[in-house]
Amino acid sequence: MRSFTRIMLFGMVMVIILFLIMPDEESVDLQESFDLEAVYEPNFGLVTITFSDSTRGTTETTLEVLGLARSYQRTYDGYTFVET
Repeated sequence: MRSFTRIMLFGMVMVIILFLIMPDEESVDLQESFDLEAVYEPNFGLVTITFSDSTRGTTETTLEVLGLARSYQRTYDGYTFVET
């Protein structure tokens, strides 16, 4: 009986964990709407950051890079940008 209780408890915990980590409908929609990519080019020491909103509903985007000696922040108008 004790083994059965452990199995049931383990099963309930797993269901709760799976429920918490599964993406909900809203986050899936966001993943399909927004594309964000950062590519490091080691030969040139550059990072290219690309953002686009496939719904074209974004009117302004702010890019902020923390962890540098001086933080970097820039605001872009529109639904897409590329920063190198």
